Amino acid sequence: MNIGDRVRLKHGKEEGIIVKILPNNLIEVEIEDGFPIPVLTNEVVQIAHDEGDYFKTPASVVQTDTNEKDSTKKVLANKGIYYCFVPLNAQKLTLYFINNTDFTLNYTVGLEHGGNYQGLTQGSLAAKQAQRINEFALTSIDKWGVFVMQALFYHPEGQQLQAPLQHRKVFNLQQFSIGTQIAPVMRQQGYVFQLDGDETPLDTIKKVATQAEENILGSLDLQKLKESMFENQAPLPDTKHQTELFAGAKVAVEVDLHIENLVNNHSQLAKEEILPVQLQTFEKQLEAAITQGKQEIIFIHGVGNGVLKNAIQKLLSSHPAVDYYKDARKEKFGYGATHVKLK
Repeated sequence: MNIGDRVRLKHGKEEGIIVKILPNNLIEVEIEDGFPIPVLTNEVVQIAHDEGDYFKTPASVVQTDTNEKDSTKKVLANKGIYYCFVPLNAQKLTLYFINNTDFTLNYTVGLEHGGNYQGLTQGSLAAKQAQRINEFALTSIDKWGVFVMQALFYHPEGQQLQAPLQHRKVFNLQQFSIGTQIAPVMRQQGYVFQLDGDETPLDTIKKVATQAEENILGSLDLQKLKESMFENQAPLPDTKHQTELFAGAKVAVEVDLHIENLVNNHSQLAKEEILPVQLQTFEKQLEAAITQGKQEIIFIHGVGNGVLKNAIQKLLSSHPAVDYYKDARKEKFGYGATHVKLK
């Protein structure tokens, strides 16, 4: 099951849209009454998009008592936009653009290289449909560039206005090593990436920075800003040592990659398990900074034997979204941090 799928409760007549995937086989379903409820995945069944045609009744209609007033409003899925890379062979992938929402999307998809934009495709994609984009070779993934998707939402019924969506993403080989899954709408195996997920803490960093700039003449409590920044959000592994540096409208983010700041039970990790955790955090934070249009980010890796530093700088040297990198301020970090300037 995926975000945007319409489901029906097995032991009730309620149905709704999956709006969030939760741990422990739970999903969050927004039912027709307009509020979300947590449900076990084995307590719901997915409603096929063409169910209404088969039974000659709309798939979203729930039979109710004829004397009961239909005061509820149909819930429409406004999330569920994906890229799906379907393997053709060991080296080549076909990219599909998937619309698992209940809206028609007027969209463009393109690639950005060093500030130059190249359109790949554009068009109108109906609800619960997928569109083939292009083929890509994994051997040249470092030359793919930044994928840029823009979309406008359309629905003929009266609904709340949906904000235009823009998404930027850079891919790396590690993202294609976690295995495939069943893609929504297409129902075939592929590497699936959601483009309209929940707001990340880095989104909130931007809001906090704007708020700080607007209130620059007043007192600024950085601790309260940091607490509000992560309120009601799943913290990233490094929130304990993540720092916001305010300089006008620019925000530089420090990410501490020391293993004791990334996992609680770090002493139980085998030596060979530590580096993958650090690199995964590095790539996730770098990708988030690029997606949010940040100009710079500092990775604190320590000195040690230099393995983590060398691995990070090797990845940075071939990354299409990186302008340059250098040792961070030696008076503060010594040789234990790398300062990255993004394009």
